[in-house]
Amino acid sequence: MLKDNENPPKTITDFKSLTTAGLGSPTAKLAFAALKSDGSVVVWSEKNVGYRKDNLTDVVSITATDSAFAALKKDGSVVTWGNPAAGGESIHHEEKDIAYVLPTYKGFIGIKQNTGK
Repeated sequence: MLKDNENPPKTITDFKSLTTAGLGSPTAKLAFAALKSDGSVVVWSEKNVGYRKDNLTDVVSITATDSAFAALKKDGSVVTWGNPAAGGESIHHEEKDIAYVLPTYKGFIGIKQNTGK
């Protein structure tokens, strides 16, 4: 992963999707998260936005608010990062069995799987 304010990667091979934050607000700083086919994530951004400090693996999807990201992992857990006021440091990471993550204006909604229980 790249540190804040570094140049974006010249190429990202084998990527599955690209998610952006910062496009919905004229004052937001841009950040990008590329989900690779192997479930890893490459992140780059303007200074002080979007940087994830540890390596993300086993990710199946990424969504974003105007200045934060949420990654849904294979095990149904969710990892968030970015601006805390936009859902970037959510405190309910320990939830499992999440099937979908949807962005809201200032955060994320996790929809649990229907386990029939």
